[in-house]
Amino acid sequence: MGERKKHRYWSYSEVVWSGILLFVSVFLSFLYQSQTQRLCESEAKLNDSHYAMENISTSNHSLQRKLSSLQRDREDTLTEKMETMRQRQVLESK
Repeated sequence: MGERKKHRYWSYSEVVWSGILLFVSVFLSFLYQSQTQRLCESEAKLNDSHYAMENISTSNHSLQRKLSSLQRDREDTLTEKMETMRQRQVLESK
């Protein structure tokens, strides 16, 4: 028959150290989870900021195109007015 192993009890210091190690591992796990959650929140904010910047950029380009169009229209209108005034002067001089 096989020999029976003697059961060894943990000493007080071994129990204390195992408790401390358990506490530290749980605490570190909590910190890791907390940091991971913060990282995810920061990434979401970064994505939101990037999306907002894209929208602002698109709006800016659109406004620049509208402004250019208005400036061309204004220049065309001024050119037409000047041409009308020139034609009027020509007619008046005849």
